[in-house]
Amino acid sequence: EGQNLQGYEAFVPDIDGDGVDDGAFCFDGLLTDAKTNKVIGTGRECLTPTEAGPNIATTTLDFPQGSITIRGKISIWPVQWDSSSNSDVDPSVGLVTGYFPAPDANNILSGTERFANATGRVRLSGAARDFGDGTVNLNCLFIVDLD
Repeated sequence: EGQNLQGYEAFVPDIDGDGVDDGAFCFDGLLTDAKTNKVIGTGRECLTPTEAGPNIATTTLDFPQGSITIRGKISIWPVQWDSSSNSDVDPSVGLVTGYFPAPDANNILSGTERFANATGRVRLSGAARDFGDGTVNLNCLFIVDLD
């Protein structure tokens, strides 16, 4: 089940190459192990709109062993199903979202402690409900594939 999260404005590491951190709209939440349902850390998802295309997502996953910061072009789409005729669909989900790095890409920007020199791919698939007041309900799955 997703978490209701209040968004806030913050800065993320430089996106456009000008050497200056860029503005973003962020959400903080708990990271839960999908198998055990135990909290294993915290996460921060930050979205920066771009003029020429998709938003840029800068995500930081914080674990007791260290953190990983990831960046990807994120797609955010309204759901395309009629939940009233699909009983297996959560009717509160209004958006689907994700970023999918190429198999040979490295979308890890940086890491600390155990992840200090980490490279690899992190994929995000998610569902969201936007309450229209800066609060969203996020239910996201991250797949972390370290080299």
